[in-house]
Amino acid sequence: MKKGKAKKWIERIETIFKVVPCSEEQKVTLASILLVKEAKHWWKSVRPISRVNWTWDEFKVRFFNFYFPVAFRAEKEVEFYEFKQGNLNEEAFITKFIQLSKYSTYLVRNNDSKWKAERLLEKMRPEY
Repeated sequence: MKKGKAKKWIERIETIFKVVPCSEEQKVTLASILLVKEAKHWWKSVRPISRVNWTWDEFKVRFFNFYFPVAFRAEKEVEFYEFKQGNLNEEAFITKFIQLSKYSTYLVRNNDSKWKAERLLEKMRPEY
């Protein structure tokens, strides 16, 4: 599973959870059943051996740490802060901005939509 597909995979799983209520343990069980190829091998190597089960949030943290190592996330965060519209049309610019904003540690912790909007306006070409 590639990095982009890993994030989309988690989003699809969470869509299922919105429709089918599951306990934390059931979420991890369902997700682990749906893993394929190297993701399945990753799970077999890290799944809890003890009687203590992971919560869904713990599963996601470990999953993202495997598919999005700290160095990769740091690189993407720098890319977000350095990103400018340049020659991108408005739609491509906004799409890329939203994708990169997911790597901002500030936004991950604070979910500050006003700050995000200010950064978007800052990064647009001056004629906008």
